[in-house]
Amino acid sequence: DSDSVFFSSTPLLAAASKPRNLVLVLLVGAYLWYSVYSQGTRTHLHAAKFFKFRATKLRNGEPLSAENPMRIGTFGPLWHGCVISSYPSFQNQSYSEFILGFDEAVNMNGWYFRTSSADPSTDPISFVLEVSQDGLKYE
Repeated sequence: DSDSVFFSSTPLLAAASKPRNLVLVLLVGAYLWYSVYSQGTRTHLHAAKFFKFRATKLRNGEPLSAENPMRIGTFGPLWHGCVISSYPSFQNQSYSEFILGFDEAVNMNGWYFRTSSADPSTDPISFVLEVSQDGLKYE
């Protein structure tokens, strides 16, 4: 019976007329629909007002200090790969942290950072991203 699918002038139509093939197509279609539909909810990380980029290790291996700070050009949240268009109302950078604050909570499902054009040995190679609603308690 399966030979008729391969030796037909219309193999797709012949395959589609078989009940087991229809079930397979329905299962694959349902899986693909679920994968695409649920992607937005699976990738949502946080809606927060404050974002902290904290370096834990530099390329040069030296401990972070005022004499050996991280050099980061910019950092910010992303939504589906696009830079968030609202401009931060608060920005602060120390030798090991870069904090952005927004007036209202910002939805994000990604983030980016760019190193500065300064000495590459001060680029952060290990870091933590933390979020906060109040700018005091980060998670």
